Parts: sequence; C-alpha cells; structure tokens
Amino acid sequence: MRDALRLLNALLLVGALAGLPSRAVFAQVSRVAIVVSDSTGRPVDAAEVSIVRDRATVGTARTAENGSATVSLTTGADDYDVVVRKLGFKRFDRFFTIGAGDSVQLRLTLARVAVTLPTVRVDAQAEERHKRLFIDADAIDNSPRPIGDALDVVGKLRLDMLNGLGDCPVVQEVWVNGKRVTPLIYTQQVGTRRPPVSNRAASESYDQKVTVRIRGTVLRSMPVSIASVLASIRPEHIAEMSYHDCMDKPLDRNGTDNAIFVVLKYGVGFTLSQGSYVVSDSVP
Repeated sequence: MRDALRLLNALLLVGALAGLPSRAVFAQVSRVAIVVSDSTGRPVDAAEVSIVRDRATVGTARTAENGSATVSLTTGADDYDVVVRKLGFKRFDRFFTIGAGDSVQLRLTLARVAVTLPTVRVDAQAEERHKRLFIDADAIDNSPRPIGDALDVVGKLRLDMLNGLGDCPVVQEVWVNGKRVTPLIYTQQVGTRRPPVSNRAASESYDQKVTVRIRGTVLRSMPVSIASVLASIRPEHIAEMSYHDCMDKPLDRNGTDNAIFVVLKYGVGFTLSQGSYVVSDSVP
C-alpha cells in the first residue's frame, strides 16, 4: 500500500512540474477507428469525419486513401454520433457507445447522391410540398432556434407537419422506423369513432388534446398521444422526418394518412416507454 501511495505522489508531482492539472495525468483516452467505403466496397478518401455528443463536436478527422481515420476522445464514457460527409455522397450517421479508455472500430458505407438527368423534370408543386413536409438531420443541425425534441422540430421548423396542407386534418399518427407507434384514429364526415373498447388506454386518452404554441401563437391542437411520442424523440437521433397528408397518394397501409414518419439514425432504437435511445450493441 505504501509503495502504491508513493507511486501516486510521484505521478502527481510530475504533472505539477509539467504545469498540467493533476487529473490530466490519469486522463483516459478513447479511440474510435473508422473505415469508410462506398456501396461497391471501395475506400472513400478525404471524407470529413466528426464525432458528436449532445449536438456538440468533440473530435474530427479526415479519411486517408484507404478510407481509414482515427479520432481520440477524452470526454469519457457516453453515447456518440459519428457523422461522415463528402461531396457526392449522402451524409451518414451512426450512433455508438464507448467507455472511457476503450477502443472501437466502425465500418461505414456511404451512398452516392443520385444524379438527376437534365431530361427529367420535377413538378414544382411536388417539390414545394417536399420542402414543407420533409426535414433531415442537416436542417435540424442548422436550426437557428434551440430544438429539444421532435415536437420542436415540427413546431419550430416544419409547421405544415402540424397544420397540414389544404383541408387535411391535423396530424393523427406517428410512425417510427416503419412501425406505427400511435393508435389508429378514424375520422368520418358524421363524426369520430373511438378505438375498440378493449383498448382501454387508447379509449380514455382518445379525445384528449394538447395545444401547441410557438412564441405564444396557437398552432393546432393535437392528440396527447401524438405530442407525447414526438416529445420522447431526441433531435440528434433523427435522420429524417416526413409528413403524409390526405392529399398524397394512398400508401395502402392503415394509419398512413395525416401521419408523421420518423427515420432514426443507425444505432438508435425506439420504444414507447423509453422514447429514442442508443442501442448498446449497435457497434458491429
């Protein structure tokens, strides 16, 4: 025990003599090794790599000719988002968990951006609808306003996802990663029909509404179930969100009209009890 204390004191003395805080002597460095390739398996060089925690960048690197890069972290055990960008490719995100002093290797595949041929015309009205009813991670990251959850995303950045376009009703459903996570609501001209009585929780909360206000302005009232789901999804976990209203072509699936579709980033899961969360075994 005495020998151990002597060694500890010696290390602290070395740190003091070097003009460094004593805790720097014991800083645990985590290393993230990254290999980036395209869909054909070819390495992608000169790609910009960022490690993000709580929407703040804590490490950066650029891939070499073989597509590899290494980022060292001194911020401790936590959940992180690795973001890879390169011109001509779609932005790629993957969440992962790493402990203090641990190492992890991530193999990431970038998808090329589709090139639109000059002969292909995009309908101006459809393009405008897409801008108003779609948002991706870049737009969320670049928001000039603080964004705390998915409810903020639609309330502050894409109001039409709440208000709808034309004569469509307010949003009635939420889908996360291709699965409907809110009870189906049936609306008819003669009124509204409650869900089956067997689903007591849905029946009791069916008529409850929450009023969404941004800067004191009332937007629309929505079912509590919709607001609670959106409020449980963290903005940094979102890859993209889109809205399918009553004017869109039917998707032939129950609950897809007047619905918000949320796609989460790789390594992120969702349950009604937890909201969005980083999957602990998401690293291959």
